[in-house]
Amino acid sequence: MKRAIAVVSSLFVAAGVSIAAPPAMAEDMTTLTLKVTGCDGCTISAWTPTLSSDGGPTVTAKVKDGVATMQIPTAQTTGTSFQIDPVKDPLMNAVTLIVFQYKGVQPGARITKSQAMTYRRGSACWAGTTEATAQIRVKVRKVWGPAFDPQTKNPPKRSLQPLAWVVPTQQSAAPYWPLFKGALQTQGNPACRF
Repeated sequence: MKRAIAVVSSLFVAAGVSIAAPPAMAEDMTTLTLKVTGCDGCTISAWTPTLSSDGGPTVTAKVKDGVATMQIPTAQTTGTSFQIDPVKDPLMNAVTLIVFQYKGVQPGARITKSQAMTYRRGSACWAGTTEATAQIRVKVRKVWGPAFDPQTKNPPKRSLQPLAWVVPTQQSAAPYWPLFKGALQTQGNPACRF
């Protein structure tokens, strides 16, 4: 029987007829809804473990009426982190990541701004999901930080910069980065370890 299949396949090739490969299975996707308070018009970018071809975030969404929606490959949700860019330039030489868990705080805790500002380390690494839909609540507030604006002749010394965290806190993973007044600011691509 194997010989007969091989002969038939050879005949198709000799006749110039190609045998199509079975279609690739579609990748499972998760529709993520981010409910954001305090930053309407902001842009949220997802940094999945597999970066885009240019090395940047893979998906972006704008917050409208307190909601941003994006689709992420389900297998890539574990280890995804999220950058939040406010409407007005915060004049900082870094980007802000959304904190999923503060070091020493159990998942499920409801952290206030004043509490968030006391923590010295936090993780932006989402533990992810296996579900087709997920929802994350994000609070965004502002903290005063040193301004950085190389294009202005007399730059301001301070500027209001975003502080963003999930409520309630969620299970996260290393690394726990140093924070500035509770805000996770970085100049590099976030790399999560699970």
